[in-house]
Amino acid sequence: MLELVNRVENHLTAGVVSNNQHFIDEVLGARQQAFEQEKAAFDRKMEAQTIRLEQEEQDRRVREEEERIQEEERMRQEEEQRRIEAEQLAERREQEERERAARDAEDAARREEQDAADRRRMDERNTGGSDDRGDGG
Repeated sequence: MLELVNRVENHLTAGVVSNNQHFIDEVLGARQQAFEQEKAAFDRKMEAQTIRLEQEEQDRRVREEEERIQEEERMRQEEEQRRIEAEQLAERREQEERERAARDAEDAARREEQDAADRRRMDERNTGGSDDRGDGG
């Protein structure tokens, strides 16, 4: 009878009024056993919940570490991209400077050629003009 009563979730508990020690031990022992079973079930639930919470915390830490690693990798890639872009910009500027220097050198050479041609023409005019003056005088 006690086992049946202890299995029912909602039942009234009555006080034990007896002088029979054997009866008292059996009733209280059954209640103690039921309590211990309930406590053991509760402890198992709590242990399972603790394990689940610890696993969730571990999973959260792993996710955070993975996110941190991904962020570091993203930042490293961005830094590498900025470095490459800076090198490319420096190379373009150096190439532009070399091209500018080459154009300037070509322009200077053309001016020198033009100046030399202008001097020759002036010399020819001056020389040609003095020969004509010598013949005419």
